[in-house]
Amino acid sequence: MSRTVMTRHPSPPGFPATAYGLVTDQSRRVLIVQPQGKGANAPWRLPGGLVEGGETPREALRRELREELSLDRAAGPLLVQEWVLPHTPGRRARMTFLFATPPVTPQEASRILLERREVAACRWIPPEAAVELLHKRHALRLTRAYAGPVPAYLEHRPPDRPRESPAHV
Repeated sequence: MSRTVMTRHPSPPGFPATAYGLVTDQSRRVLIVQPQGKGANAPWRLPGGLVEGGETPREALRRELREELSLDRAAGPLLVQEWVLPHTPGRRARMTFLFATPPVTPQEASRILLERREVAACRWIPPEAAVELLHKRHALRLTRAYAGPVPAYLEHRPPDRPRESPAHV
């Protein structure tokens, strides 16, 4: 009888996923966050983060909003989905999801509490101004979400990662 030997991968197989939310208030301002530990000039991003094992992107967004902002928000409709190739060779591509969320009331906004180990600051800002502050990938997703049609599918290939030419048979 032969034995099958299982080998462990240095990292889980497959591709990582991230889930972000287009969180707005009743004045249609967008909530943006600045990650901790990257300095005052760090690009802002939309709230959200990595999808953990055993959860869906919608569940991950809800968890991230609770953890980072003490904000309980369910993920609504999918707005943008993006396949992102890595800038660094040897790293894996990832799938990113951007979901709408129900508008935040003034009472809910007043109860936002930042998880200081992850978020340095947050700000409510008009969408046009948010695009100027956001990391370029987040700005593109936000712009596409507002421009429609949604859901939108995007692919990102870093300029320094040219397409491989197909093998000729």
